[in-house]
Amino acid sequence: MTTDLIPIKHTVSTDVENDFGLANLYASAGMVEMARSIREDCVKKVCKDNCIPLIGLYGRISNEIYNWEGLDWHLVAIKNCKLPVPIPVLQKMQLIEDQSRLKIAIPRGRTDPVLLYQMPFFNEKVFIELARWE
Repeated sequence: MTTDLIPIKHTVSTDVENDFGLANLYASAGMVEMARSIREDCVKKVCKDNCIPLIGLYGRISNEIYNWEGLDWHLVAIKNCKLPVPIPVLQKMQLIEDQSRLKIAIPRGRTDPVLLYQMPFFNEKVFIELARWE
């Protein structure tokens, strides 16, 4: 069973652009935690304004997503994925311009993978779910 891909186009409001500029000033001044907090708020606002379901991920250290849906997930780059992917998902994947932003998330101890897209704005590691299958 698959779900349809959600739109990945988005707009960024002037307020968010200004806040992101402020975050850059904090970062340049060495106030990294304050900058991170503002950037996270910016990402959440963009996702909310564009009705994009955010699954979150800020400052990912390794190829892991911890405690999403109560599970730990392993991220696999599309080019390294050896899992079978349903044809409808493959057809939609080819429509994504920057396929390096696509990842497959596999829950530890389970087999139901999820197709994720890394949002291109900002520098945070933020993913949205595009499809899942059994």
